Amino acid sequence: MDKANEILAYLEALAEELIRLNTRQQYHILVTGGAYMLLQGERRATDDIDFATVAPEHRPKAGRVWRSGNEGEPGRIQSGG
Repeated sequence: MDKANEILAYLEALAEELIRLNTRQQYHILVTGGAYMLLQGERRATDDIDFATVAPEHRPKAGRVWRSGNEGEPGRIQSGG
């Protein structure tokens, strides 16, 4: 299994576990770092998955980059690419 498919399998396993636990809350997962680059085809390998959970009101749209704000300030969304 290539690394991109391995990452997707881990994310699917996470989703399946949340379903198994009968979780009703929505979770928004922001994948960052090498795993994000690998899934975008910009990198060939990574050994970990960097991620954060994001509150729904701060969730970026697909193709956008979320930048954290200064301490105590909300993050902001900028164009990705």
